[in-house]
Amino acid sequence: TAESLQTPWYVIAGNHDHVGNVTAQIGYSLKSQRWTFPHLYHTWTEAIPGTSMTLQVILIDTQVLAGPPAPPRRKKRRKKHHHQHPSPASSVITASATAEHWRWLEQQLAQSTA
Repeated sequence: TAESLQTPWYVIAGNHDHVGNVTAQIGYSLKSQRWTFPHLYHTWTEAIPGTSMTLQVILIDTQVLAGPPAPPRRKKRRKKHHHQHPSPASSVITASATAEHWRWLEQQLAQSTA
């Protein structure tokens, strides 16, 4: 891997990640020193060099904030009956997870000194 890539990567999931295995991406943080993805949403603060100021970055998961996905629409088919499986995101995104994420975000914004 290129030397220029040997820097912290602060990762957050997008809608396409929720189709796959988001928890595996979070778990990769335990294997990589540069991959920083401790939770579906997280924050980090860093001092701004040469100043007395800090920068706080708040990473949010808009899929979780938007709430649980709607149940898939079933299409009527004449010949074969196909079962639709819930998306992997449906196991992560619940009403309680959405409420908790909103509480966390509001708390981060209220407490930020950056």
